[in-house]
Amino acid sequence: MASIVRVKQDVGFRTLKSPYNRNMDPKDVILREVLFEMQQVGSYMRVTAVCTRTNIEITMVGDPKLSERALKDAAMRKLKYVIAKEISKRDDGSVIV
Repeated sequence: MASIVRVKQDVGFRTLKSPYNRNMDPKDVILREVLFEMQQVGSYMRVTAVCTRTNIEITMVGDPKLSERALKDAAMRKLKYVIAKEISKRDDGSVIV
């Protein structure tokens, strides 16, 4: 039986994109609000994280023996990576503030 936990976490969202540097570092992404969903599926934990501002969603799996904080941190790192990758794809060098 899978249990679903929905958590809303408030953190800042800001991106710093220089017109001189086409590739954005995930460390430059600061998220304001992220929704988490955690489901235990067999021998692993499925974690979904959604940025409410950009509607970008990631899904990852982890060890259910890890703490909830460790799983959220890993999901946040992946979400920041995906957002930075999406912003780097833009041709107009736009900035989300």
